[in-house]
Amino acid sequence: MNYRVRVLAILAAFTVLGGCASGPPVTPQPPLVASERSRPGASDGATLYVAEYSAKSLPSIAQYRIDDGSLVRRIVVGEYGIGALAVDRSGTLYIIENSYSHDRYRDRLVEYAPGATKPARTIVKDQWQPIAMLFNGAGDLYVLDRTSKLREFKPGATQAYEVVTDGLDDPTSMTIDPNGTVYVANAVAKKHSWGSVTVYAGGRHLVATIVDQILAPSGVALDGRGTLYVADPIGYGAPDYRSIAQYSTVDGRFLRTTTVTQNPNAQMSPGLAADSSGKIYTHLGGCFEIVGGPAHCVNKVIVYPPGATTPSRVYELGKGEAFLGLRLDPAANMYLAVCRRTPGAGCTVRVYGKGKSPRTILRVPQTLGAMAIAP
Repeated sequence: MNYRVRVLAILAAFTVLGGCASGPPVTPQPPLVASERSRPGASDGATLYVAEYSAKSLPSIAQYRIDDGSLVRRIVVGEYGIGALAVDRSGTLYIIENSYSHDRYRDRLVEYAPGATKPARTIVKDQWQPIAMLFNGAGDLYVLDRTSKLREFKPGATQAYEVVTDGLDDPTSMTIDPNGTVYVANAVAKKHSWGSVTVYAGGRHLVATIVDQILAPSGVALDGRGTLYVADPIGYGAPDYRSIAQYSTVDGRFLRTTTVTQNPNAQMSPGLAADSSGKIYTHLGGCFEIVGGPAHCVNKVIVYPPGATTPSRVYELGKGEAFLGLRLDPAANMYLAVCRRTPGAGCTVRVYGKGKSPRTILRVPQTLGAMAIAP
């Protein structure tokens, strides 16, 4: 095994299973995560939760039906920004609300019962900075904290059941497999000049630290087929090669690297997504000059088939559109959020089904932010 993969315990004890330059101001998207195992028609009757921002009103969370785009409910958040959304199997909505004033973070986690517009409970931590959240198979909520903590909350609880700090340095994103194994991307390890991915069995016990071929990871995803994907927008190896590294979840062994671009001025979005078949999705954007020619811009979502280093599909965004984020539902339909760069021109969410033409399911006059899909 490569000397840069430090296995801290026996992994066999458990089965492991992201436009060009400027655009409208938007809240940074939380990292994308792997979908569940594909289920035909999983989006039938599903709803889309999306953060909406307007210069004329307070930020809000709107819930829309995916089949006809009708509004189900709207939750006015208030002065807080919206960092991330998550919905559990019962339809309970969780919102990470972000606020920063007087040199102090005042972030909180708010829970809403199905159909409610007023919070059921609020989890407030004086010194925490939550950046991402996910559920395990038992319905426990994991909240990743930029202050190098991973908190586990039991359903309905306001106090953390478990707080993990071992191996966390500068966490940026996480993903979780059906067995509850959690993978956390760390931008920079304390003892090294490169980043890492730390692996926690049961979401609590550090069992491995993967650093091979990783420089500054910003997103992690699983495909359910035994492969871990790590987005590296800076790139390891050749300077400034934006790339996606792949690893075996059995032993952390490095498998291959997919180079998304070799141009240092093109930017890969922080997160990525993977479906259960092993396809990976990422966004590439930015403008750069060609020697002796005009500036060239890219703005597209790229899809790579399992194990491939060249794309199978490229979705070009329209002229004047800014990429906001994408999500996959359990049936591997892709939901793409974009905004027009012209102020006040509005935003849309389009769904791309397997072998079908894209369908616009939502069009709003304001700016969109974080998204979540719930059955």
